[in-house]
Amino acid sequence: MSDGVRAARVEPAADHARTSRAEHLAAQGRFAEAERMLAATLAASPGHEQALATLVRIQMTQGRAAQASQTLDSAVSAGAKLTAGLMRLRGGLMLSQARFDEAVAMFREAVAADPADASAAHALAVALAQTGAHEDAIDAARSAIANGHDPVAAGLVLGRALWENGRAEEAEREFRRIVALQPAHAGAHTSLVDAIWLRPILSPLASASSSCTRGQSIQSSRTMSTVRADPVVHRIRTMPAGASASCAAGS
Repeated sequence: MSDGVRAARVEPAADHARTSRAEHLAAQGRFAEAERMLAATLAASPGHEQALATLVRIQMTQGRAAQASQTLDSAVSAGAKLTAGLMRLRGGLMLSQARFDEAVAMFREAVAADPADASAAHALAVALAQTGAHEDAIDAARSAIANGHDPVAAGLVLGRALWENGRAEEAEREFRRIVALQPAHAGAHTSLVDAIWLRPILSPLASASSSCTRGQSIQSSRTMSTVRADPVVHRIRTMPAGASASCAAGS
């Protein structure tokens, strides 16, 4: 066996060992040592996805999102393949920097690259919800669940997207499903209580919004947002008992 062939076989194993060691150091909170080890691995093998992803995650954990973005961009420029996993990581960086539209585009690329990637679909749902595209967020969250993502995490995104889309009864059913799966989940209980309390208000508002003109629909949506923002005040003080949510009510 030639030295070249032997080196080609040994080097990937060495890279993997160094990356695993770096992950172990990071788990112990020894981030500086882990970063140095990962940087050395990437200097030798710029396309090592595990080392690159681990380094970027460490930098994100340390609150250095801008540096993490630069690390990822530099590696891609140096020849690292932008896999679905790295697309998802890049989208997460964009999301952490409130670059929501860019995050949506990146997560869409990740889903297109690997349609069975449940984590990418879940991340896309989260990003879409941040942009207010709740109908698309519903579809993405359902795709995440169908592909095996954590049904509680994805279900919360789905329930909240349904809620924001005015589909209160469906949202309530989803929150009940989550509570049944994880009875101690505080967020699910809070969302369920809100859904039960506000459904008599939000359902008529959503129905009215669908039959309004564009200007009236926007006003009705604002009414729904106001109710969500301060449910007690708007249930008791501004929503007369038995009043229907007409288009005029939003003006």
